[in-house]
Amino acid sequence: MATATSSPPCEPDWLDLGNYTPKNLARGARAALLRDSSPVEVTDIGVSPARGRSAQTPSSPLTRICNAAIAEGQQLDDFPALPTPTIQEQQHLPIDITDAANQLADEQVAVYNAKLRVFRTFCAHFNEAAKKFPSGPERDFAQHFSSSFLGFWKQTLSNSQSASAPTYSSVAAHTSSPRTPTAPTYDAQVGIIRQQAFHAHRQSAPTHRQGQQPAAPAPPRDDLRVFVRLDADAPARNHIGYAIRAHVASKTGIELNRIPQVFQVKTGCAIRATDKLTRDLLVERQTEWAADLGATAVETSQKWHTYIVDNCPRRLTDLYGNELNYDAAARDEINHQTGLTPVSVRVPRRDNDQHPYKTLVISFLEPTKRPWSLFGTSRLARLIERTNPPKHDSCTAAEQCANCLGPHIADLTTCPARPKRVHGLLQRLPKEQRALIRQMGSQLFQQHQAAQRQPPQATPNNHPAPEAVAEQQRAPMAVMEPPRDHVNPRDLSNFLTCTLPVLPRPRTYNNEKKTLKVFQANVGKIPAAHDCALALADSEKHDIVLLQEPWTEAKNSRCLTKTHPAYETYSPVDSWNGNDTRPRVMTYIRKNPRILADQARPALSRDILWVTVNGMTIVNFYRQPSHDTALNVLLEWSSPERCVVAGDFNAKHYSWQTGRLEDRGEDIAVWAAQNGLSLLNTADVPTNPHGNTIDLAFSNIALAAAVVEDHLATSSDHFTLCLTLPDITLTLPQVPGKVRVTTEDELRRFRELVLTGIWRIPQGNATALELDNLAAALVDLLQSAATAAGRPVRKGTRSAPWWTEECAGAAAEYRAIRRIFPLGFNRDIQLARKEFQRVVRRAKRQYWRNLIDGFSDSASVFKAVRWLKAPGAFQPPPLQVGDIVYETQIDKANALRRCTLERRTAADDIPDPWIPVSPSRAIPFGQEITLQEVEDATIKTGNTSPGADNITVKLLRAVWDIIGDHVRRLYEGCLAAGHHPKAFREAEVVMIPKSGRRNLSKPRAWRPISLLSCLGKGLERLKGFSGDAPDLVICRIYTSLHSWHQLATTPQP
Repeated sequence: MATATSSPPCEPDWLDLGNYTPKNLARGARAALLRDSSPVEVTDIGVSPARGRSAQTPSSPLTRICNAAIAEGQQLDDFPALPTPTIQEQQHLPIDITDAANQLADEQVAVYNAKLRVFRTFCAHFNEAAKKFPSGPERDFAQHFSSSFLGFWKQTLSNSQSASAPTYSSVAAHTSSPRTPTAPTYDAQVGIIRQQAFHAHRQSAPTHRQGQQPAAPAPPRDDLRVFVRLDADAPARNHIGYAIRAHVASKTGIELNRIPQVFQVKTGCAIRATDKLTRDLLVERQTEWAADLGATAVETSQKWHTYIVDNCPRRLTDLYGNELNYDAAARDEINHQTGLTPVSVRVPRRDNDQHPYKTLVISFLEPTKRPWSLFGTSRLARLIERTNPPKHDSCTAAEQCANCLGPHIADLTTCPARPKRVHGLLQRLPKEQRALIRQMGSQLFQQHQAAQRQPPQATPNNHPAPEAVAEQQRAPMAVMEPPRDHVNPRDLSNFLTCTLPVLPRPRTYNNEKKTLKVFQANVGKIPAAHDCALALADSEKHDIVLLQEPWTEAKNSRCLTKTHPAYETYSPVDSWNGNDTRPRVMTYIRKNPRILADQARPALSRDILWVTVNGMTIVNFYRQPSHDTALNVLLEWSSPERCVVAGDFNAKHYSWQTGRLEDRGEDIAVWAAQNGLSLLNTADVPTNPHGNTIDLAFSNIALAAAVVEDHLATSSDHFTLCLTLPDITLTLPQVPGKVRVTTEDELRRFRELVLTGIWRIPQGNATALELDNLAAALVDLLQSAATAAGRPVRKGTRSAPWWTEECAGAAAEYRAIRRIFPLGFNRDIQLARKEFQRVVRRAKRQYWRNLIDGFSDSASVFKAVRWLKAPGAFQPPPLQVGDIVYETQIDKANALRRCTLERRTAADDIPDPWIPVSPSRAIPFGQEITLQEVEDATIKTGNTSPGADNITVKLLRAVWDIIGDHVRRLYEGCLAAGHHPKAFREAEVVMIPKSGRRNLSKPRAWRPISLLSCLGKGLERLKGFSGDAPDLVICRIYTSLHSWHQLATTPQP
């Protein structure tokens, strides 16, 4: 009986997902792996029984990576049934492949014929579709698509597979397996793949081990953005990115997923594509969608090299004044100067049309090869380079103080060179002391650096010493004290406490060169503008101020104008009584011992002022419109070698302003060329709001320059011209200055020095020689002590006391409005100007009111009265003696000495002044003088001006208990011997103008004043009158030898 065998039930296929089953599911690979696998064992998860094998779990990432690598790119037909390995020996049969080869050939022919049928069908339909796109971008895209289509079928029909992107498993197998003639087995390939995948997974995580080299940077990626330039008010700027994406995709027929993002940029928006083909297609078909967005340009990202060119003229004209096409001319000029064609020429977004010049922003596709400028007037082009801002975090340099150069931080409170604030004012050390401190600080810093560079000291056990360890621990910190082995602690303590020796002050200046700054402006006879010009010039440290049409007034026979405490005033005329005689130019020279100024008058004119400053001639010029008197004088004058001519010329010439000639501009240009004077103004840069260039500056000094400064506006209808005169040598000899001893510490030090040197005073007072030595010793002792204890008197300058922060704020507001409307006369400009002038007038009025209200004693009242009797504020004009004119200060001083002090000679004396008296009479007087009489005659008087020895009455009072007896011996010996010491015969003569004299060019307008020594004047007073006892002079008067009027120091009875 035959038994029927039943087939096992069909098990469900767990990999069968119906319609969702992947086509490339590797069923054969799975069957091959499970066919000879070992039975299922119950073991712990992640623990492998194999020794040395890493633990893995079924869900670990490593397992997923390995399984994916095995199954990647495999097809179902690529895995035929693999032979099952058996233990039994197989019988060797002869090899026959005829049937297999025939079958393979039939299959390939069938496949090739099928491909040909599909290819011909596609070609027929493709030709029908291509006829719909005969021209335009559609035909170009169709041509491109047909080329790709033919290439694909050519490759398909030739059975040559293109080089596809390498898969992970192929790369791993190729790089890890050795190249042997025989291919590895399947199990070997799986093992290699697992090993490579494991190592790749371990190396994928970033490591941060010290000393490890960073990975090579990734290659630059293609910029897939398409930039759409939009106007500032374009509606597309308000749309969201999705709306723009959908519109562009619908217009171009591109799938929406190929335009994943649209985002806003400064110039409009940027459309990001998924690949280069889509990006290029968007640019090619921009005509279909760009107009709907209101785009001005559609472009891709390019590397631009952008340059900034300043001071380009705002308009260009030809020789006849006709305006040219600026854009075309600018592009031609750029091409000629650089040899490159710009891709963009534009102006900044904040460009102001009111300015006479503008800035151009020019971009190229490649950098220029040399420096270049435009139109002959602009500055050199500057390349815009975007770099990261510097940071101090990565700085490894040692800390060094900027004040004293010592090895500590700059804001250390104990720094000896640190400026200190005393009573609200910032005080700095003198130049000599600061130089010595910086020298010591630099030495300490070098020693500290040398100590840091030396290796640390080691102990016998090759361990660093504790001192070295401590020093290394302090290395990152700012140290104040260098190592003791290299720096003397005493030097460091002296350095920190500023214990400095007294350095001898130089008596002459070194040959130094300085750049002089000249301020030129027309203030239009406006008082507030005149004050503002002087205040602004002082705030910017200008050395010379040239003003045209200054404010002047003649009131109660007084000639008034604006002055400033930091400047000396020079006027072309000494006095005036109305507008027809007032000066129309005014020059101000900064009060500086290094600047020596002398006024010259080659011609008498109230419109031209010549001043010689350190051998350089400065000419301040003003020409009234349609009046040529001053201009004729200037044109007849020949300029010297070092000369500057600046002012308001009110003339036009194409040299400084494009257009027609007006107001003798041609004569001015010819005169400047004949005298070798170069124009310092920049062409076509206006100097007044009307757009005209009428304030000019000429000079024959090398490297001199002139710039119109907007921030120095004076509230007049003219702009300010700032001139710089470089390399001006200041080699003036320094006159021995006065010494000031006023503070308590200085007086205490002066007393100590006098007490220390009093033993050097000689004791003899009998002969004339001994009296001269005694007087000279007293004077030398007091002079040396005052020089060592005091400080030299330096005539420093100060700003105008009425210029407050409110004035500075009003000036800043006015400058801000002018920058918005530089060439305008609108209401905002007028209101800002009036407000600025009102603030200046109010501040000055309030200052004088507060000063007068603060008078509390009679001295203040007398000071106010002296204001009314004060001489003019102008510097003296040249001195004329006969037909000779003296201009320099030395020449004028010698001329006044000859005219006033040397008028009389020996021939003018009385032939025999002595008349014999019979009988002869004796003059009774006491020769002994008390200390009280000497004190009353010397230090009980007013604080008069000192003589050549600089010893004041205040200094004599401070040391009178020390020198009083020696002064009494000196006076007593002089009365006994009838001798006046030589030390008291020297006097300083000062020339002061006589009151009521206006013409200071004549010697008769000056009065000499002699300044004698205070000790010598005490001796004269003692001869005139001392106490109640009659002395020599009183006796002579009472005996009728002299009258009361023959001795000036004698009081009237």
